[in-house]
Amino acid sequence: MRRGPFGAIEIGEGSTLPVLGAVAHAIANATGVLIKDLPITPEKILEALLEKRTANEPAVV
Repeated sequence: MRRGPFGAIEIGEGSTLPVLGAVAHAIANATGVLIKDLPITPEKILEALLEKRTANEPAVV
């Protein structure tokens, strides 16, 4: 187990996992499309929006 310079034990990336879901849902609420594939990029959002426009259905990418 690694310890930091002041004796703290690192917590790793586990604390960032809830943030990813929150960001994905915020994007879904703002755009109407849910991106499930990480990383979420502007290109993926645009693709999903165009797909939603042509299908007239909720887009899930």
